[in-house]
Amino acid sequence: MTSLIYLSKKKKIIVSCGIAIVIVIGISIVVNSKGNSEGNSNLAQQAVSVAVLEKRDLSKVVGANGVVVSEDVSKITTSITSNVKELNIQQGDKVQEGDILCVFDDETIKSEISKLEEIIKLSKEADQYQDGVNQRALTNAQEDENRQVDGATTGVSQAENDLDSANNKVSDGEDNIDSIRKKIKGIKKKLKKLRNERDELNANGDTDGATAKQTLIDTAQTEYESLETSYSTAESDLASLRENVKTAERAVESASEVLDSTQASTAQTVQSQVDNINTSKFKTDDSDNETQLEKLKTNLANTVIKAPISGTITYLNIEAGSPALDGVIMKIENTDALKISVKVKEYDILNIKEGMKTTISCDAIPDVTMQGEVSKIYMTPITTSASDSTSSDSSTLEYAAEIKLDEATTDLLIGMNVKTKIVLEENKDVFAVPYEAITVNENYQNVVYVAIDDGSGKYTVKSIPVEKGIETDYYAAISSDELTEGMYIITTPEMVTEGSAVLVQLSEDAGTTQAPAENVEAPGGF
Repeated sequence: MTSLIYLSKKKKIIVSCGIAIVIVIGISIVVNSKGNSEGNSNLAQQAVSVAVLEKRDLSKVVGANGVVVSEDVSKITTSITSNVKELNIQQGDKVQEGDILCVFDDETIKSEISKLEEIIKLSKEADQYQDGVNQRALTNAQEDENRQVDGATTGVSQAENDLDSANNKVSDGEDNIDSIRKKIKGIKKKLKKLRNERDELNANGDTDGATAKQTLIDTAQTEYESLETSYSTAESDLASLRENVKTAERAVESASEVLDSTQASTAQTVQSQVDNINTSKFKTDDSDNETQLEKLKTNLANTVIKAPISGTITYLNIEAGSPALDGVIMKIENTDALKISVKVKEYDILNIKEGMKTTISCDAIPDVTMQGEVSKIYMTPITTSASDSTSSDSSTLEYAAEIKLDEATTDLLIGMNVKTKIVLEENKDVFAVPYEAITVNENYQNVVYVAIDDGSGKYTVKSIPVEKGIETDYYAAISSDELTEGMYIITTPEMVTEGSAVLVQLSEDAGTTQAPAENVEAPGGF
């Protein structure tokens, strides 16, 4: 059984010099003319080419060039601009995670940290002193607010008391007037009664009685006049008291305004001091210095470069005594965990899936084939310059993919170029014929024509419907219950018909089924 791997259809066929590689079993085509002793005419049979039917392993693959890379890579950069004080590694050295790789001069950074810490310290002390000043000013403002508000409140209370007193006096004055008014009313009634009695006595001729009544009238009249005077005085006093009430009301209003003004003024002074305290918390200078200090401390820590992973130093771009250049200064790769990075042409990328099996070969390790599978596909194109392209068409896009090795291979080294074959489809142990041996009958069925031996060395053409499977550059898999190994498959079906007689003569390599050698121009360039 021969294992065949083909990539694309109808490629060039390479034949090694001096070595004939048989593609199909060539059957010498002869015309057998047999003389007839009775004078019969010569009989001629049609000659055809055939291939011996046998089982093969067929694979449909895509080729891609690749390079060995590490699965675990760490690129180290630095922002440190000072010179390298210690360099403990060389390119190619193996390191363990945590190993000190190099140390930069840290004296300048330490000096900057010391200066900045002193600035921050003095700034904090100044801030603390100012905070104390602001706090004392706030306390004084609050105490002054309390004193002024208390004084203004006392003034309002005094004015209100004076108003109450004035109102009380007005009330007393009004009561006094009411009392005098009642007395005057009583005197008036008394005078009227006395005068009536006097007049009556005079009318009766009682002069003595009338005189006595007159005396009482004079006394009552004097009292009446005195009350009238008191009433006038009381009204004048009441008017004055009422003016005092108005004055007291204005005093209360004025005191209230003073209280409101005092409260507003002192509250504003207190708030101003509170604002000063709050504003001091938002100073940016100290925060900027703190940020810069943290950066310097980070830089100080970064003056010691430690290995982030275990592996081999595969790139080194620093020297002892010199500053680091921009970009990557060193690269560590784990040489015990390798993978293959390949470039796939754009017309193949959509046919490739993760998990597909691959075979890998490397010119540096001849006669060794390694196995792997596609582990990752990147669906964005990579830039390929004309000088890097292995194809004559430098404008063809390429896509990156990764292949995981089935097992660790110590012989492979990072950077080695490899050739890979990604198996898109495969059929094992199947009947296979040259693809041109398959044709279509009148029922649109795939068929092959078989040369059947009648036992006397003569062959008759038979049509067998088949199911077509995987098709490579040269062979196509076929299946049918009527197929048996060793059948003669006619490779030129256009030359025969069902039931026709053909004549074949096996060549010297009849029954040999060497695989055709093809230069498969696979994507990847090999």
